[in-house]
Parts: sequence; structure tokens; C-alpha cells
Amino acid sequence: MRGRVLLLSDLSSFHTIRWSEALSDIGFDVLCAGLEWNNDDFPCNAVKVSSNFNKGFMKYFMSVKKFHSIKNKFRPSIIVSHMVGSYGYIGNIIKDTSVHITVAWGPDILKTPFKTPFHRVWVQNVVKKANAIVVDAGVLTDILTEYLHCPIQKIYVFPYGPDKKFKVHSKPVRVLKPPYNLVTHRKLEAEYDPDTIVNALAILKNRGIDFRFTFGSFGSLKNHIKTIMQRKGLVGYVIFTDRLSTDGLIDILDKNGIYVSASVSDSTSVSLLEAMSRGLFPVVSDIPANREWITHGKNGLLFKVGSAFELSENLMRIFNDPELYNNAIKHNFEVINKMPDFKDNVTRMIAHFTK
Repeated sequence: MRGRVLLLSDLSSFHTIRWSEALSDIGFDVLCAGLEWNNDDFPCNAVKVSSNFNKGFMKYFMSVKKFHSIKNKFRPSIIVSHMVGSYGYIGNIIKDTSVHITVAWGPDILKTPFKTPFHRVWVQNVVKKANAIVVDAGVLTDILTEYLHCPIQKIYVFPYGPDKKFKVHSKPVRVLKPPYNLVTHRKLEAEYDPDTIVNALAILKNRGIDFRFTFGSFGSLKNHIKTIMQRKGLVGYVIFTDRLSTDGLIDILDKNGIYVSASVSDSTSVSLLEAMSRGLFPVVSDIPANREWITHGKNGLLFKVGSAFELSENLMRIFNDPELYNNAIKHNFEVINKMPDFKDNVTRMIAHFTK
């Protein structure tokens, strides 16, 4: 056993499970603790922390003593916190002699510091006191160093990348023909803008395009999206799967040929890399993190954030360009398969900050 890691995070998130399993696989005794959960069968060793506050900063602030008690009983050598402004804050308060590594999720750095001067100072202080900050995209590094004045040596950058299960050993072979099969597995939440996707699908339907679109995800906007879908006459064109296992997600991706994401703001999208690894052609929003992976017209297509018309135009383009489609699949397969495995990246990161 290499030591103990206390993982502070949202227990309902796939990312938490992934990190816990990776840390366990490389030899750590891992305990997860968090205030959010919706899965009674959480597959990792975890403590579900209760709070009298349902949301907002007070939920975390008023729970510090509970997390401190968990930390004192478990006695970890390393604390890994996810989400800088919330669990990152808790990690700094309770760390004592433990090494504290805080992992930024996109909105932590892309949105939170820009809300108010208070939010900026808050995030700056968390970043200053943590031993290390892990990010998955260059755009986050730029904000950390230039706007939040974080020393570059405290920042560790690695794209999480797809799990080994998603990687294939030979280039996927796909035939693009009607009905065109499209998919997204981004959550049905406002930051991923599913409304724009539905509006683009309505344009395709009105043009007489034969397609099937799968929302391989879940989220608070599911009923809202279903209502809009019915209003626009998309019943029979759109499928909802709800939450998927890893094997279930791989099966869904393999049944589709085009991946769509309309995210308004994001860091490196694991969903994008998973789709690329399975041989799907990406049509994604034109944001900095996506531009780190997608060159428009080479290995995917980019559309203006919030523009259903531009998304529909890009989809029409790829329906009629099999050369671009196949060249992109080949390019993306080569790029993704050169990436280190997620577990290997976690191993390198832990070694880097604990040597």
C-alpha cells in the first residue's frame, strides 16, 4: 500500500468514481467524501456527508468540521479535492500536514473568478494555499497564471483522456448514410446547451433529412428538452437513454457516427475524447478548449456557440463529405491512441507533487 488518499468530491459524478478507481489501482487506500450523491450503489469506499444547506457556499462552509473529523480518523498523506472553490477550500482548511492537490473542473476557473471581485479573491486564495492545482486544458493554465497569478510550477496539466476500455486497436470503419446516427453524452444541463442541439435537429427535420439523435445522458433539463422536442415534431427522431454504464456508453457510441456537443464553456471534454477514440466524427461548439483538439475542416467541425443554424449547416456539410469524415476518423484515432492512459497520468501527477 502506497499510502492513504482522501478524495473530496461530488459522489454523484463519474469523474469521482474514475479518480477513486485509478488511485486504488495504483496502490493507494482511498476514501471518498462528499456532500452530493444520487447513487446508493457508489462503487468506491465513501462517506456521504449531510448538510442542512442544499446549495451554495454555506453548504461547504458549514460542513468543514465534519470533513475535518473524517480526515482525522482516516489520516491521509494526500488530499485530492475536486472543484477549487468548494472542496478545494475544504481541503486547504483540513489538510494540516497532508499534501493537498486540488483538481479544477472547467467552471471553477472559466466562470467562478469572473462573477465578482469576491469570487476572484476566493479562488485566488484557494489556489495560493493548495500544494498543487491540476487542470486538463491549456486555457485554464492561462487564466490561472495571468488572471489569478498562480505560479506555473504549482500547475499540472493533463487531459484526462478516455479510459482504456474506450480505446480500439484498429481504425474504426464507418459508413455514413441515412438515417444518419448522431449522439451526445453531455449532461442535460444549461452549460451544455441541449436547446441549441434540439433546434438544429428541427432544422434538419424541416429539410427532410433522415436521422436519429441519441441523448446518452441525464440532467435537470431532461423534461424541458422532451417538451421542446415534442413541440418541434421530433418524436421518433430523438432517443433518451438516461444514465449509462461504461459498457453501455461504449455500445451507444459504436452505434452512432457523429458526436455533437454544444457546450457554452468547458475545459478539455472527456466526452469528446471518448467519442473520438470510438471513431465518431465531432461537431462541437467553437470554444477554446475544443479548439485545442479540433481543427475546423480537418478532424472535425466547429460552430458558433448557441447557433442552431450553424450547427445544422455543419451537420449538412459532413453528411455530404465522406472524404472529410473518413480522414478525420483516421486522424483522431491516431491522436487518441497516442495519449497515455488516465491511470498512468494520475500516477505521474501524484509522483510529481509527492517526490
